[in-house]
Amino acid sequence: MKMSDINYSVEFIKTDNKVIFKGNLRLQSVEEYNEIMDFVFNCAINSETILLIDMTQLSVINSSGIASLGLFLIKMRDYQKKIKILASKYVHWQSVSLKDFKEINEDVEIEYVVHH
Repeated sequence: MKMSDINYSVEFIKTDNKVIFKGNLRLQSVEEYNEIMDFVFNCAINSETILLIDMTQLSVINSSGIASLGLFLIKMRDYQKKIKILASKYVHWQSVSLKDFKEINEDVEIEYVVHH
């Protein structure tokens, strides 16, 4: 399953139980992110194991996107699903913003990976 636009894509790889974000996400409001977050939510809810969210290829996300991710993680607390976010320390917004998500939901693990 995949959602895409000229600037970004969000794809679920079922065999790896992984959602991969790519590109630049600059939607105008939290509401505009609802379709993407509903997609990720459904992947998480239907997951029998830990859901991997790979953000290493997401170059840019704006404050509305960060807020949407935070709201998604708050919502996930009610379901007690384990989530592992793969991030890059070399992408500034990831090294600055993602570490705070662990405080929002204790079932979230952040792993910083080296990628090329």
